[in-house]
Amino acid sequence: MNDWAKRLADEVKKQQDQAASDNAKFLENQRLKKEFGPVLWRGVVAEVKNGCTAMNRELRSNVAVVVDAPEHELNVRNENIPERRLTSYFDVDKTLVAWDVRPLRSGGSAQGRYEVAVDKDGKAQLYQQGPHGESLLVEPSSFAEIAERMLAFLFRD
Repeated sequence: MNDWAKRLADEVKKQQDQAASDNAKFLENQRLKKEFGPVLWRGVVAEVKNGCTAMNRELRSNVAVVVDAPEHELNVRNENIPERRLTSYFDVDKTLVAWDVRPLRSGGSAQGRYEVAVDKDGKAQLYQQGPHGESLLVEPSSFAEIAERMLAFLFRD
């Protein structure tokens, strides 16, 4: 084989190996997101429920009522403002946690979205999305941070 043909073949082989590696990494990330997304969702739900229980205990009144919902949904009612509700869900296909609190005093709503993403260490975590669904992959959000944000909009006037 000519020297130039061997060099070119080596370059093509390197590109093929890189593409195979990228594909394998992508598939592994998808597997991790599908496997750990529901686990992360359950962590958010548990944190919200614990927050509601703690708040009710502190106030000695049931102001935060967790309403029965399917496994991938969460609904909480503010008994001080009964029409105000927190609704949240986990989209299994998109591996996305989304929440909405409405109506706010302004008549609008507050919303948040968190995508399940795999960090550089190979750990699936929740990352906040921007208002148009863009990734903000800055720092992962903890269960407590997400729950506090949801409940703050549910109970603040």
